[in-house]
Formats: sequence, C-alpha cells, structure tokens
Amino acid sequence: AIDAATTGSLTYTTVSDTVANLTAGGAATYLAGKDVTVQDAASIQQLTDLDAATTGTLTYTTVSDTAANLTAGGAAAYLAGKDVTVQGAVTVTELNAIDALTSGVVTATISGTAAQLVALTGTGNAYAVTITDTPTVAQLVAIDAATTGTLTYTAIADTAANLVSVAATPYLAGKDLTIFGSATVQQLTDLDAATTGALTYGTVSDTAANLAAGGAATYLAGKDVTVQDTATVGQLNTIDAATSGVVTATISGTAAALAGLTGTGNAYTVTITDTPTIAQLTAIDTATTGTLTYASVSDTAANLAAGGAATYLAGKPVTITDTATVTQANSID
Repeated sequence: AIDAATTGSLTYTTVSDTVANLTAGGAATYLAGKDVTVQDAASIQQLTDLDAATTGTLTYTTVSDTAANLTAGGAAAYLAGKDVTVQGAVTVTELNAIDALTSGVVTATISGTAAQLVALTGTGNAYAVTITDTPTVAQLVAIDAATTGTLTYTAIADTAANLVSVAATPYLAGKDLTIFGSATVQQLTDLDAATTGALTYGTVSDTAANLAAGGAATYLAGKDVTVQDTATVGQLNTIDAATSGVVTATISGTAAALAGLTGTGNAYTVTITDTPTIAQLTAIDTATTGTLTYASVSDTAANLAAGGAATYLAGKPVTITDTATVTQANSID
C-alpha cells in the first residue's frame, strides 16, 4: 500500500507479518536484506522460503508442520529453541527426534500401546496421549512424566501393592482396575473407594480375622481365598459361606472341633491334635481336598472294620474301644 503511493524509495529495516502474507506472491520484493518477523506459526517449507528470501534475521517462535517434515533433513536448522506443533499422526520415534532438536514445548497428539509410549523422552511437552491397551502404574507414571497434556486410558492392570501405592493415586479415578495376583481385604476396600470403575481380581489373601470380619464378604463372593495364618473352625466356616471359590488354609484342633467344618472342596491342611474316630475323620475329610495329619485312631470294632474305614487306618496305631470279634480284629489289622 505504501509502495503504491510513491515512486520514491522506501526505507525500512524490518518486516513483520503473518507467514501467509510473508510468503504470498509479491512479498519477496520487500524482504531482500530485511529482518523478518513471523507473527504466527510457520511450516518448515515456509521458513526455508523466507530464509532464502533475505539475508536479514528471521525471527519466529513457533513451527507447525507434519512429523515427516519436522524430522526431515534440514528441518533441524529451524527448530532449535522453538515451540513446535506436530500436525496429524506421529510416532514415538518421531516425537523423540523432534524433542531432541528443541528446548521449546512440543505439542502433539499420539496414541499407542503403553509399552511403546513409555519410550517417550523429554519432559514438559504438551502431548495429548491415548493409551490403546491396559497400562501398569509404572507405565502411566513414565508416560505422564513426558507430557503436561492429557492421558486417555480406560483401565489399569497391576499388582495390588502397586495399585494402592501413593504413585498410583492420581491415575485410578473412574478407571477399571485389574489386580494381578492376590489382594488383601484392605487393599480391595481402598481400591474400591478410589474408582467407580470395575474391580477385577481372582484371589483374596489375608489373615483369618480380616477375612471373617464384617464387610469382608463383599470382596469374597466367587473368589478363591487364601488364609495367611492359622484359622479357627468358626472363621473358616464364615469365610467358606462367603464364597463359592476354594478356600486354602491351615488349621489344627481337636477332632470334635474340626468335625464342625462346613463346606466341601476347600484346600485345608488339617492337623488333628487328639485321637479321632472314623466318623470324625470322615466328616473332616469331606471338608477338604488337602492333607489330614493325625497320629492314631480310636473307635469301636464295628466302625473300625466297616467299609471305608481302612482309608484312615493305614500306618496308624488303632485303639478299639470295645470288644472285637476275630473277624473284626483281622479286618482292622
């Protein structure tokens, strides 16, 4: 406009405009030898063209282009110290290459598996990250460290210890949680409170007192349960009633007490501290698929010689509590 108003000379040292105007047809006439300031984001090709159009200083703060162009040979000359916006899809390798070329903030959108995304380098960049599979807590922490942007994911899978750690706290809300291995009742309670998402786990492992306590039943239904210490008959019966899964436990006591065990198919390791009868052994054996340890058997001759009793007599001292016939004695022997 000014040039159109005069046939005289124009004297100026700097041109400042949008990149579209600076690279438009006819603009080059006014750029030669001048300092040029780009007011908005420029692509690598636009910066290359402007750099070629003047021997003056080229000033700009932001580069915006595709990942391919930003990582191409020659692009590095225009990225140092600049904020960079990546247009379109980008890989981890490309982002790491761009991040290495500038101390500015790199803004990009990226998606991939957690294993791929943990390889992102640099910090303080504005990556909008979508994780396409289920990350662990450690993977989320690593990915989050690479960006000030948002992380999008639907679930986390890790051990109970990792999921209840302080490091995990920012990542749990609203997410589905899958626990690898066993969890305690307290860990399940804490995780349940931390998310409105689904809580998936296979096994609960805790002390008998915790497993039989009020409120624990919520977390036992349908789950395999491991009792970490020695349980009482009452505690095991409470736990067994709360789940259709297998209860694994160690218990010892008198035969009379142990015959009160309910349920079947549980893996109890049972030690009988006194001398059981055949009926007591049968009742206790019904409650477990585990081992029965006892030193001797004491019962009537009829019971000791009955079908099925032999299972419990092998290698054990036997006390007959009444008078046996020869046939019964021979059978028991």
